[in-house]
Amino acid sequence: MVNIIIRVINKVRFLFSPRYRLEVRYKKPREDLVERGLKLGKNVILSPSVTIDKSYPYMISIGDNCVICSGTRLIAHDATAIPFNGGYMRLGKIDIKENCIIGVNVIILPGITIGPNSMVASGSMVNKDIPPNTCVAGVPARFFMKFDKWMEEMKDEISNSTAFASVDIYRGMDDKDQERKKKMIEQSRKGNVWIEGRESKNEKIVREYIYGKECFKF
Repeated sequence: MVNIIIRVINKVRFLFSPRYRLEVRYKKPREDLVERGLKLGKNVILSPSVTIDKSYPYMISIGDNCVICSGTRLIAHDATAIPFNGGYMRLGKIDIKENCIIGVNVIILPGITIGPNSMVASGSMVNKDIPPNTCVAGVPARFFMKFDKWMEEMKDEISNSTAFASVDIYRGMDDKDQERKKKMIEQSRKGNVWIEGRESKNEKIVREYIYGKECFKF
């Protein structure tokens, strides 16, 4: 009897825990989409706010080592012309190859292939295929640099600047170090500010629970 009561109490605690809310809000919906045909490669970081076409997840494929940032929408169908074409809706496969970075608030339309080692800048709208090793930006997205050149320039800039260690930035703890904040603001007036490290320990625990530890190895 006591064991049953303990199990019930633990179950109730779990239902009201942050871990349960994370599972219901993020993990289970993603698992449902995969069961319905969404193809996800290894080591994919998919922001919780990414919108994946729930009606046609089997038309979407995301390769290994991809990062898709918050607010991005992957739209595999287009029903806008139904009133004018006799009631037909267009479907198109979205195929994001390996090692791609998709920025914040990107829109990817039906029938798009994004080649491996590519970057789509934040706020872009992709309505044409993107070749491999390409960086694009804009509405519609257009080429602005080769991916390997972009990575090379970024690494050079980091090596020639002062990088700041990540100190609970996402939790607001950085407010306690006013001198550090002042230096970061001063450096931002000269160019980019680089933070070494992804996020605070607590934030990483949350992300690892949602996406899995493998996402943090590449």
